[in-house]
Amino acid sequence: GGDAVVVPKVFYPWVSANVLVMSFEEGEPLSSLLDARRAAADGGGEEEVLSPRSLAKSRKEAWTQIVDAFWAMVFKHRFVHGDMHPGNILVQLGKEQKLRLVLIDCGLAVDLGGDAGEDLATMVKAFLTESEEQVATLLMSLGERVGGRIEDVKDPDGFVRGIADLIREAKASAFRLSKLNAGALMGRSLLLGRKHHVRFDARFVNLMVAMTVLQ
Repeated sequence: GGDAVVVPKVFYPWVSANVLVMSFEEGEPLSSLLDARRAAADGGGEEEVLSPRSLAKSRKEAWTQIVDAFWAMVFKHRFVHGDMHPGNILVQLGKEQKLRLVLIDCGLAVDLGGDAGEDLATMVKAFLTESEEQVATLLMSLGERVGGRIEDVKDPDGFVRGIADLIREAKASAFRLSKLNAGALMGRSLLLGRKHHVRFDARFVNLMVAMTVLQ
């Protein structure tokens, strides 16, 4: 919210199908917060910019802003930065060491407008209110929106059981990134789709990849 996250300005007169021109933004790589922690632990190297307490606070603040920004892109703006690895996130320290993030390299994005956004909202609502099997059944039916056919699905019950097991596994981790292996869950979901001939919306797949990169 506010000016906590900066996205470079796009200069449309110089933008084409193959070129994206954006404003230059100052900042240090997100990894500098970790580097500063290592330097403090080693007791050598460059001069510390942040005290240990300020560093811990900044790291927590950065992670909170990153997560908030990601979900705002998903559910509010429905246009998601698809490559949010640490090299594409810069850190700016303002007055009183107030942290601000800069998201760069925005050429890879996931457009969740239209049906994709509505389907995602439906899935999230079902995830929160329905059983794991009902969510898996809904996911299978949404494949029809992107050219799949229910009659072409091999062993629908097997697909529902497999996806339901993955959902239960994710819930058991309480969605803590230290315990949740998003990449492994995504890979197993895609393997289930391939095995049972269930088609996934490519934008959902790209969103899962973006989430894995973020983790």
